[in-house]
Amino acid sequence: MSVDIVMGQLLFFCLLALCALMIERLSPLDITLSSLLAGVTFSVLIDVTGFDSGIRAHNLKDIIFFVILPVLVFEAAWHMQPSLLKKWLLPALILAIPGVLLSTAIIAAFMYLGINHAGGFPIIAALLTGAIL
Repeated sequence: MSVDIVMGQLLFFCLLALCALMIERLSPLDITLSSLLAGVTFSVLIDVTGFDSGIRAHNLKDIIFFVILPVLVFEAAWHMQPSLLKKWLLPALILAIPGVLLSTAIIAAFMYLGINHAGGFPIIAALLTGAIL
């Protein structure tokens, strides 16, 4: 990937973020909804005008995992209130741990019975598939 393409994509995302901030300042919408509105507007404009942003399916995963996701995780951690985290930690763990185990068991059972080939797809493979899904 050339430097021109990467710089074009970064400038495009900066323009998109600036538009989202302007929408947030000028309207009563939250920053999340402003970003959504700006993204939808830009996607419609790109389709209508035929503008090429340089974003393709093969590099979208890298953009999401290495640019967008770290920013979202940092923003969520920055605005997290420790008192609320302490308050909701035990109920969240009580619901999450049995939920993960139950969904793993259900998916593994359906996969094992659905494939119905114990030699080629043992129960451990079904459990691993259930845990991944």
